[in-house]
Amino acid sequence: MKRFSRAETSLSKAIAAIKVPTDFFPIADPDLAALSELLHRMTLCQEDTPATRMAGEAIRRLRAYLLKVGAQR
Repeated sequence: MKRFSRAETSLSKAIAAIKVPTDFFPIADPDLAALSELLHRMTLCQEDTPATRMAGEAIRRLRAYLLKVGAQR
Protein backbone atom coordinates (compact mmCIF):
# COMPACT_ATOMS: atom_id res chain seq x y z
CA MET A 1 0.00 0.00 0.00
CA LYS A 2 1.28 3.46 -0.91
CA ARG A 3 2.29 5.75 1.92
CA PHE A 4 1.14 9.31 1.48
CA SER A 5 3.39 12.28 2.11
CA ARG A 6 2.53 14.83 4.76
CA ALA A 7 1.48 17.25 2.02
CA GLU A 8 -0.84 14.71 0.40
CA THR A 9 -2.40 13.82 3.75
CA SER A 10 -3.02 17.43 4.71
CA LEU A 11 -4.40 18.14 1.24
CA SER A 12 -6.83 15.25 1.55
CA LYS A 13 -8.02 16.52 4.92
CA ALA A 14 -8.46 20.06 3.57
CA ILE A 15 -10.43 18.81 0.59
CA ALA A 16 -12.68 16.70 2.76
CA ALA A 17 -13.50 19.76 4.85
CA ILE A 18 -14.60 22.00 1.98
CA LYS A 19 -17.33 21.97 -0.59
CA VAL A 20 -16.24 20.67 -3.97
CA PRO A 21 -17.20 22.18 -7.33
CA THR A 22 -19.60 19.33 -8.07
CA ASP A 23 -21.67 20.50 -5.08
CA PHE A 24 -22.30 23.77 -6.91
CA PHE A 25 -21.87 22.86 -10.58
CA PRO A 26 -22.86 19.24 -11.14
CA ILE A 27 -21.29 17.63 -14.21
CA ALA A 28 -23.34 14.83 -15.75
CA ASP A 29 -20.46 12.89 -17.30
CA PRO A 30 -18.63 10.96 -14.54
CA ASP A 31 -15.28 11.13 -16.35
CA LEU A 32 -15.47 14.91 -16.69
CA ALA A 33 -16.67 15.21 -13.09
CA ALA A 34 -13.61 13.25 -11.90
CA LEU A 35 -11.34 15.43 -14.03
CA SER A 36 -12.96 18.59 -12.65
CA GLU A 37 -12.46 17.33 -9.09
CA LEU A 38 -8.81 16.56 -9.80
CA LEU A 39 -8.21 20.02 -11.27
CA HIS A 40 -9.89 21.58 -8.24
CA ARG A 41 -7.60 19.63 -5.92
CA MET A 42 -4.61 20.89 -7.91
CA THR A 43 -5.66 24.49 -7.23
CA LEU A 44 -5.61 23.78 -3.49
CA CYS A 45 -2.23 22.08 -3.51
CA GLN A 46 0.55 24.06 -1.84
CA GLU A 47 3.49 21.92 -2.99
CA ASP A 48 4.81 21.15 -6.44
CA THR A 49 5.31 17.38 -6.18
CA PRO A 50 1.68 16.39 -5.50
CA ALA A 51 0.46 18.98 -8.01
CA THR A 52 2.81 17.58 -10.64
CA ARG A 53 1.47 14.06 -10.05
CA MET A 54 -2.09 15.36 -10.22
CA ALA A 55 -1.31 17.19 -13.47
CA GLY A 56 -0.07 13.96 -15.03
CA GLU A 57 -3.20 12.17 -13.88
CA ALA A 58 -5.39 14.98 -15.25
CA ILE A 59 -3.72 14.69 -18.65
CA ARG A 60 -4.25 10.91 -18.67
CA ARG A 61 -7.91 11.33 -17.74
CA LEU A 62 -8.46 13.99 -20.40
CA ARG A 63 -6.83 11.82 -23.07
CA ALA A 64 -8.99 8.86 -22.04
CA TYR A 65 -12.09 11.03 -22.20
CA LEU A 66 -11.19 12.34 -25.65
CA LEU A 67 -10.61 8.78 -26.89
CA LYS A 68 -13.97 7.72 -25.44
CA VAL A 69 -15.81 10.63 -27.05
CA GLY A 70 -14.01 10.09 -30.35
CA ALA A 71 -14.98 6.41 -30.34
CA GLN A 72 -18.64 7.32 -29.83
CA ARG A 73 -18.72 9.45 -33.00
